[in-house]
Amino acid sequence: MCVHVADSEYSVVSYLGEMTKHENLISIARVHSDRVFYETPPPRPASPSNGHPIWYGTRFDLKDSNTWKEPDQAVQTTYTNHRGRVYSVQLECWQDLLMTGTREYPMHKHPFTLIRARVFDEAEKLVFQRPLWLLAMGQHRDELSLIEDWEAYERRYDVEHFFRF
Repeated sequence: MCVHVADSEYSVVSYLGEMTKHENLISIARVHSDRVFYETPPPRPASPSNGHPIWYGTRFDLKDSNTWKEPDQAVQTTYTNHRGRVYSVQLECWQDLLMTGTREYPMHKHPFTLIRARVFDEAEKLVFQRPLWLLAMGQHRDELSLIEDWEAYERRYDVEHFFRF
């Protein structure tokens, strides 16, 4: 199993669609807070007269919390920055969401886990105005915990600075 972490520029269909071809790869990417995803549609009884299958369920708009259902899982952990300051991180996830795809990349066949990370200081105040949205995509994405997803994404900065310098 391999874990690949990437910034929001890599959370597009053309990139993630290529990554789904790798069976043992889990991609964790940041997502812009203006994206819209969809829940997995409820199953329909098979019938030749039903027409085209429904690929997408209820809309999940990151800007509109009224479109969100209850998180499937929520955990809390701590984060220590490079200056030694300790923060509390609240992680919530919604599983099996979908993004719209293209003919070349049928993303309705590749569900992912959406993670919302919010960072709080010792006074329980939000450190950042907006949450950090991550997605975990891949056949083995459920083998990592939310905290492992968060920690893997957190290591992205070390790798980027290594290549930068």
